[in-house]
Amino acid sequence: MKKLLLTLALGGAVQFAAYAQIIKQWDFNSPLSEFDGLTTTGTLKPSIGSGTPAQTCGGVGERFGNVSGGNNSDPHSLDNSQWRLGTNLGGDGFPAATVGNKTAGAQFMANTAGYGNIQVTWDQENSATASRYWRVQYTIDGVEWLDHETVITAAHDGPLDTNGNPGTPYWQVGLAADFSATPGVANNANFGFRLVSEFEFTATGSGVEAYVGNRPGANYGTGGTIWLDMVTVSGDDLDPSNQAPTISAINDVTALLKDSIPPIAFTISDAETAAGSLVLSVSSSDTSLINSFSFGGSGENRTLTVTPEVGAIGTTSITILVTDAGGKATESSFYLTVLPPLISHVGYQLVLPGEPLTVAFSITNLPGDPETWIVTGNSSDPDKVTDANLVFGGSGANRTVTITPEAALGDAVVSLVAITGDRQATTNFVVRLLPAHVVAFDFSSVPNITYESLDSTLVATGLTAAPITRGPTLGASSITRGFNANNWNSVLSANDPKAATRANALLGDYFQIAITVDSGFKASLAALDINLRRSAVASAMNYEWQYSFNGFATAGTTIPLRGTVWETLNWTLNQFTYLGRDSGTAPTNGFAPYAYMTGSVGGQGAGNPIPTIDLTEVAELQDIPAGTTVTFRLFGWGNANTVDSNSAAVGRDLGPYVRGTVEQVGGTPATLGIIEVEGGIRISWPASVSGILEGATTLPGNWSDVPQTVNEDDGLKTVTIPTSGDQQFFRLRQ
Repeated sequence: MKKLLLTLALGGAVQFAAYAQIIKQWDFNSPLSEFDGLTTTGTLKPSIGSGTPAQTCGGVGERFGNVSGGNNSDPHSLDNSQWRLGTNLGGDGFPAATVGNKTAGAQFMANTAGYGNIQVTWDQENSATASRYWRVQYTIDGVEWLDHETVITAAHDGPLDTNGNPGTPYWQVGLAADFSATPGVANNANFGFRLVSEFEFTATGSGVEAYVGNRPGANYGTGGTIWLDMVTVSGDDLDPSNQAPTISAINDVTALLKDSIPPIAFTISDAETAAGSLVLSVSSSDTSLINSFSFGGSGENRTLTVTPEVGAIGTTSITILVTDAGGKATESSFYLTVLPPLISHVGYQLVLPGEPLTVAFSITNLPGDPETWIVTGNSSDPDKVTDANLVFGGSGANRTVTITPEAALGDAVVSLVAITGDRQATTNFVVRLLPAHVVAFDFSSVPNITYESLDSTLVATGLTAAPITRGPTLGASSITRGFNANNWNSVLSANDPKAATRANALLGDYFQIAITVDSGFKASLAALDINLRRSAVASAMNYEWQYSFNGFATAGTTIPLRGTVWETLNWTLNQFTYLGRDSGTAPTNGFAPYAYMTGSVGGQGAGNPIPTIDLTEVAELQDIPAGTTVTFRLFGWGNANTVDSNSAAVGRDLGPYVRGTVEQVGGTPATLGIIEVEGGIRISWPASVSGILEGATTLPGNWSDVPQTVNEDDGLKTVTIPTSGDQQFFRLRQ
């Protein structure tokens, strides 16, 4: 099939002449009955015509918004919502660079019964890292998707900014696909089309078999987004003398799991065909939820009865099609949602052994009086938390559970159950019993001043902690309540890591802390936590923890991302991808995939808690002997773009913090007694304490054994040393 490659200049458009009639149009604005003036709300239902709502394909997330980059053709200025598809928007991102060619994007079903010469137009805007090429596909049976000849090349750049860097790509207005000569499209109630990302090679006949970034020089990214607006299907009326039938609008329906759904009423009529002779059909966008239908009523007054599949929950779009004797058809669509009983999400809980904590939760989608709901719970490990120590409070739909753990370390999964009749809601969460912090950095009082390093604010007895520092290829930068660095993956970096690779990051893009075990102690490290704030679109996205016992004189050892949260997320890599705040704006659609596991941190929304990393299974970090220094580095890389400051900070408020235990070793601590005697001094200590007396002339100094004989008398060990006239220091090495 011949390909038609549409390449548009900035702000340019390919447009067709006006057509006889708009069959359907999606402008994504809120309907007048729900007008709120907000571009963050809207509808996927057609604004002109009626029928199936727009939907994504390939699992891509979506939401409403309004993007800069020139003007699109939507005339509504008070509520100009646009449809954005991409990652972290209620679903997944676009596929990886070499996966899923022509499967991910936006899909529209448009009944063309009674119309010919079908044309489709739309407005489109792409981010810099989105796919450069977009294929138009179509279906004539609602099942199989075929390539249309039209391939869209996205607009690359907007106007240059003050630094000479390309700005936001422009809207491409009036993009079009001509279906007038495509067999099976005209006069077809099952016609649909979609716009999907495409590999460079299949789109152009040359280049790579992979997606390429929209902006030349920018890497393709699964987090790239596409915006759509004013999607319009037009055509010529094949029989102007025959008016299309009408069908009333149907409100969306919501039901609880196991509820029976009453018959849904609607009306139909037609100017030429008697109501009793109109033909009805119905379809569901999700047959795993609703696949059982029956029509009732007569004449103009009809009903639809639907029966959800057993145990199925979710939302489906149901479309009723009414067809007259002349072959013209009209649709009416509504969403039907089946809700499961729910207990609100409870985040991952960290607690000291034996320390009570109270967790609040809410219950929804259970029938009946909330005061009659029975709420219970149980623990997976009675050695950590017993069922008897789960005490419930609250009333109605808002409840609490107070958990008093045992004096032990480890994890327990607490399950909550709310029951009424034959229905129940459940949830579970992890309670991790960890030792106290042994090293912590609290940045809550740090002003917006650039620091080369910051001291720890908590260090357990028996440890010494070095200040937090940056790697040599990062730039120093300021941030309130944090420790900041820029030049991540930047051409300004000493190592010029344009490729933004892990190998380049290991040369110097890191934060560092170091912990030394003092003499007379040993330490075991249990957990490592950190809050991150990535405040620019070009800053590091991928992170990896390593440790070293020689200050990274040789390659460090990667700390595996292990622990209950990572296991729950099925995380198998040793690096994690930051999914919180970026581009200088706060997240707007709830918790990131891992952040929701940790729960929110009250008053600290500007930093994103990374799930706890379990150190208990790292053998080298257990029973660390005295005199040992462990250095930790958090390396960061990813994103070659250098258009902004690309800063990333530890914090805000909470920096790195390490949990563990510190123990004294080598016997009972002893206090040395020193008195003058004839010809010298006598040093003594309890006879029950073993050890070797050492001396030095300076501090710090070179310690050596005291050569004199040790005597024992009256419960004391004593050593008499001749007077030397020099300053001396003594210690008992145990």
